Amino acid sequence: MIAVDFFRFTTLFAYHFLAAFSLGALRPAESRQRAHAVWVRRFLTRMGPVYVKVGQIMATRSDLLPVAWIEELKVLQDSVPHMGERETRRAVSRQLGRPLEAVFETFDLTPVASASIAQVHFATLVGGEEVAVKLVKDGVARSIAANLSLLRFVVRSAEL
Repeated sequence: MIAVDFFRFTTLFAYHFLAAFSLGALRPAESRQRAHAVWVRRFLTRMGPVYVKVGQIMATRSDLLPVAWIEELKVLQDSVPHMGERETRRAVSRQLGRPLEAVFETFDLTPVASASIAQVHFATLVGGEEVAVKLVKDGVARSIAANLSLLRFVVRSAEL
């Protein structure tokens, strides 16, 4: 598992690194900075929830990072790709232990926000009460475990 995650990490890193830095090399400094920030955000998003959390923390560090980076990384706070409608419907039913229609009169399958671990949907309960539903994304626990295993492997390798 660690070998697969490490391969995925290095492949994605190399791909995004080459794309961002080779295309950005001819741009003015400010544009290059924005291109690098976009590269980092995309890389973190593709790597999974732990990496997105790191990006969210980085977005709060205006004392360390340029404005272009802060603006780009703030996207990770509520605009991470969300589950599709079918996945959402399945996840709600699985997490509630019964069909979505048994609990909600209406349920907007398009989330109002989506972050690394969960997404938020507006819904109306049977009975009429309007609510916001925070739905944990499928596969998050497995992805976090894999991300942390990879990070432990990298740290141990660096200690050698």
